[in-house]
Amino acid sequence: PVAQRERRSMLLRPAAAAAVVVVAAAASMAEALSATSPGRSLLPKLVVLDLDATLWLPELYTLRGRPDNWMPQLGRDVKLFDDIRDLLATTDVQLAVASRTNRGAWARNLLTQLRLEGGLEGGATTLEDRCASIQIFPGDKQQHFHRLRKVARYDEMIFFDDALDGRYGNCERVAELGVLACHTPFGLTRERWDAAFSAFADGRRGEVVRFCQQQQRRGGNKEEGPPPPPTEMKTMKCVSLAMPFAALVLNGRKTIETRRSPIFRAVQGETVAVRVGQKDWTDDAWKTWHDDDGAARLPKNVRRGDIAGLVDVGATRPLEDLAAELDWPDVERMATARRTNCGAFATALSNPRWLPRGIRTRGNPGIYSAQVPADLLEQ
Repeated sequence: PVAQRERRSMLLRPAAAAAVVVVAAAASMAEALSATSPGRSLLPKLVVLDLDATLWLPELYTLRGRPDNWMPQLGRDVKLFDDIRDLLATTDVQLAVASRTNRGAWARNLLTQLRLEGGLEGGATTLEDRCASIQIFPGDKQQHFHRLRKVARYDEMIFFDDALDGRYGNCERVAELGVLACHTPFGLTRERWDAAFSAFADGRRGEVVRFCQQQQRRGGNKEEGPPPPPTEMKTMKCVSLAMPFAALVLNGRKTIETRRSPIFRAVQGETVAVRVGQKDWTDDAWKTWHDDDGAARLPKNVRRGDIAGLVDVGATRPLEDLAAELDWPDVERMATARRTNCGAFATALSNPRWLPRGIRTRGNPGIYSAQVPADLLEQ
């Protein structure tokens, strides 16, 4: 029965099944396993899942200013990516969680809310119930995997995470241990799941199954051939804006940004990148000016967490000085916010433009440095 379930699970994943269809059509799963390289299984023993930006959005650290006993609700405050329930409900492989979030209590509570209905064995359970191990704490992801090794060897694992390299490079750090990691820059999708399982069946270990956006646009197998050559990157100053303000700025409807301190004076006269924040602004007064005109929407090729465009930064001045020259209704319209929600300093924004596509990146408070592909800036 176990071998039959493994075979049926592989058949549910067309890309992974392609790797074993010749063997599986002629023999049982047990025979297929022995027909492959000795000691290597076609299926992992453990699938390890990151949480924020891999299973759901927004990232939990962005849910600030909540009461002490507040817990996020799945479907209301936090939303799953489209394929998550189906992928996790229809696999026989053991699951585990490795998350660096500092909102551990919230994350664990969400695991109990994530119900997996009608899996391969029927019935319903939660993701918490399905996990052989749950490791949620800040720190290097290698520390999480040292604990997960009690469940499976590194070469028996697949790991899904949205962070590839750099300071938060979870995929590359974990791959150093011998784990097959899979980069999920737009969340865990069926395509990413299939690509990882296919790579695992091919015997790949200790590397990252990378995401190639150019191949995704063309369609077809995203993992054919070597990874694309590195893209030349340019360092730019960047600011994260909550929705809908990021869209309103880049659509030219929000022409001043107000803050409690004059942080934009340091970049006056420069072009800065605009990142779409994971959270929504709590007040909907912006609908007074832009409710149904589409200005608060993102293009289809941009998601929350992406650097989406560029804007030129002008002078920063006290808001009261600006209001002395203009009527308050005009100031509110330019800021797309009521006077009571505006900061003490106003910065002029001009020449907004969208990038050809969004660039996934981590956000930071205030003005910070970010990497943007040079070819997108040229376009």
